[in-house]
Order: sequence, then structure tokens, then C-alpha cells
Amino acid sequence: MGLDAVVYKKEDHVDAQLREKYKLKLDKKTGELYLNDEDAMSLDVPVCEFEAIEKRLGNAILIADAKKIISKYTTPDSILMSNILFSGSHCGTVISCQKNDDLLMNVEHVINKVKVREDVESLGYIIKLLNDIVDLINVSKVEGNPIVFV
Repeated sequence: MGLDAVVYKKEDHVDAQLREKYKLKLDKKTGELYLNDEDAMSLDVPVCEFEAIEKRLGNAILIADAKKIISKYTTPDSILMSNILFSGSHCGTVISCQKNDDLLMNVEHVINKVKVREDVESLGYIIKLLNDIVDLINVSKVEGNPIVFV
């Protein structure tokens, strides 16, 4: 068990031949484009054709440990705490593009505090986790699709 997140490609970033050959369906909440059931059963289309980025943020224990440390530098109602680190193994959570700027400011604030106040060498996994979230935010901005926990 762990915490995984993706940002799906926007339609015009999906391979043009794939778009032309198959009628893709769109999940309006997540931005996910997918094949209809008939096409999906007969084809072997790799997931990477539809995902702009996928990140394994950590296993449940790592997320719980990171939450303890990160909670010292942000509020419980922050997007980081309430939408991401509240559980080490949630799926179905969607962070809308409208929250990207607030989330980015929150994550950058926490990165700076952790680097100043903690033993960064022993907590490198937390910096990696936070940098992975920054990567997800940046790709979300480019794609215009939310961050989705899967």
C-alpha cells in the first residue's frame, strides 16, 4: 500500500494517431482520456500514452512519518495536509488546478523550513516527496488537468 498520484495528458498532448483512430472518452473530473471498452479489450495501449506524469510518493509508513515532520511547518487544513498527507494510501482524491498555486506556495514553504530546521541528510525522503509534489503541480499547470491520487 502506498500513495500514488498522476496528472493525465490533455487531449491534444495524446498521440495524434491514437486520437484519430479511436474515439477517446474524457473523465471531466480527472481529465483522464480513455478508450471505450471494446477498443480497450482488443488493444495493448500503454498507460503512458494517457499520463503526463506519475509519481509514487511513498508507502503508507513513509507518508505517516513524513506527515509527522511536515505537520510542524504547516496547518492541518492546508492542501498539503488535508488533501495529500491525510492518509498513506488514498485514491480518488482530486486536487483541482485552481489549487495549484496555493499548494505550490505551501510545499515551497515547507521545503524551506525543513531544510533550515531539520537534519536534511536523514530526511532526504521528505525533500524527495515534496519535490515530487512540485513536479506534479508543474505538470498539472502545463496539462490543465488536476492531480489525481490513484
